[in-house]
Amino acid sequence: MLSSDELSALWRQHAAALRLIARGRCGTIIDGAADDCVQEAFVRLAAAEPPPREPASWLLTAVRNAAIDALRSQRSRVRREQTVAADRPQWLEPVDTASMDQPSADDVQIALQQLDDTTRDIVIAHLWNDMTFRQIADAIDLSAATAHRRYEAGISQLRKLMSTAATTNES
Repeated sequence: MLSSDELSALWRQHAAALRLIARGRCGTIIDGAADDCVQEAFVRLAAAEPPPREPASWLLTAVRNAAIDALRSQRSRVRREQTVAADRPQWLEPVDTASMDQPSADDVQIALQQLDDTTRDIVIAHLWNDMTFRQIADAIDLSAATAHRRYEAGISQLRKLMSTAATTNES
């Protein structure tokens, strides 16, 4: 096992170059991945028994492999997320409306997606789950007054978005 002094010396001597190698593999796709790869390699080196004869070469191989694994994992994650997003059910069921004055389910869904996450959750909880502002506030860890204000702001924003969508659809 390498001593802490030997590990410190290796870190000072090789960490910057190893980060460059990891960044060359990972790019900036994964935030902080290059640093994680280097750190993981040094942790594994510290635990290696017996220690490698050529620690610098060993670290280079370990960092390259960790970077390749991180990139491969990120690409797989992106593919899975895209597949799930494509197969994701609509939030609202399409309704066959006789009146064209009514917004479509797609228009409502698009408008809801433009709200920030907390406001969207509050609007949906109040309108579709029939929750009171007190219940929403308890669930989201806000005051009831803040939940009500966020709801009112969300409804106002939805009205603007829906009127813009209606104007665009008429053109």
